[in-house]
Amino acid sequence: MKLICRPTAALFLAATWFAAPAVADVFVLQSGGRIEGELLTPAAETPQELHVRTSSGDMILPADFVAEVIEKSPQMRNYEAILPQMPPDVEGNWKMVQWCASNDLPVQREHHLQQILAMDPNHAEARHALGYILRRGEWIIPNQWNKNQGMIRRNGKWMYPQDVMLSERAEKYEDGANDWRVKFRSYLLQMRRGGERAAKAQAEIAAIKDPMATQPLIEMLKDDKYQAIRELLIDALGNLDNGASTLALTKVACDDPSASIRDRAMIVLERRPNEIAAAQLISLLHSKDNRVVNRAASVLARLKHPAAIDSLIDALVTTHQFKVTQGNPGETSASFGSASSGGFSFGGAKPKIVTQEMRNEAVLRALVETLQQEGLTANFGYDEAQWKLWNSSRQMPLTVDLRRDG
Repeated sequence: MKLICRPTAALFLAATWFAAPAVADVFVLQSGGRIEGELLTPAAETPQELHVRTSSGDMILPADFVAEVIEKSPQMRNYEAILPQMPPDVEGNWKMVQWCASNDLPVQREHHLQQILAMDPNHAEARHALGYILRRGEWIIPNQWNKNQGMIRRNGKWMYPQDVMLSERAEKYEDGANDWRVKFRSYLLQMRRGGERAAKAQAEIAAIKDPMATQPLIEMLKDDKYQAIRELLIDALGNLDNGASTLALTKVACDDPSASIRDRAMIVLERRPNEIAAAQLISLLHSKDNRVVNRAASVLARLKHPAAIDSLIDALVTTHQFKVTQGNPGETSASFGSASSGGFSFGGAKPKIVTQEMRNEAVLRALVETLQQEGLTANFGYDEAQWKLWNSSRQMPLTVDLRRDG
């Protein structure tokens, strides 16, 4: 084929460039077509033409017909040289896979892997090389499988849409919490300076309604540096009626060393729906520490939640272990607590663990007051059996029909 066009200055420049020695193999045409061949030395009398030798014969191309000349790499030349020697079977293709991997020819490597699977669909090495894994007897590509399951890739992980939504919500919440941490640092600085700015900062903390401020407020409440404003922080948490604030206030009501702070937290809990607080306190009635049992009962006495009745009956008398230490004759000391903190002491001998039943006055008081709140009057002291009998009878239906149909 010989293609001829009228010479121009642009053609001359292009031909001059192509006249340099080259080993180009692919000629990309302006029209989008591609021709593979070898660039020959252009004829001196026609510098605007490119002489190309292809497998079907020689061609002459006008230089401005060609958009790009792609030179084959030495690895590609070697690949084409050894390819005809490859046996057209699984073993031959697998050797070519390994050779292509060593010579950085990923496209050719994948071609030979696909050829292997066409001949042997269960070829494990080829499957693994293409990214497959065997799951329940079926070869799958994890990414494609995850897509088929409706999953979305986010931050390098595959997640279900609902998990993505929850993750985005958590990130948004954390961003909002960080903004509040910055605001609180500013409020604290203003309060240290005193004056009108301090009063304004206190008023703004007391007026907080944003639930994203919950976690920063809880963190400040736990920090010993902010003892002077803890009552303000408790009141601010009281404005945020959510599970996290309720659990934080419940812990303060039970554990805080300050009686006034405990009382303030209990007042806040009394003003809001307290199912979450009651559930947390009921779980504490099973604590191995007798002090925790009675503190939880004291808060329940304030909340008077009927869901606690059964657990209060069970916790009237609790069993706890104590550590007893024996020592020199005549040396005796005693302390009560959990198994890891205190006990009877008789010198420095090896301690023993003893078990003791404890009557819990705070539990009895919480039980009686909760029943009174429900319009019930009963008091069997610490007699759990009598309490359980009474509790069972009050929960039974008034009439029972024992007749059977038919």
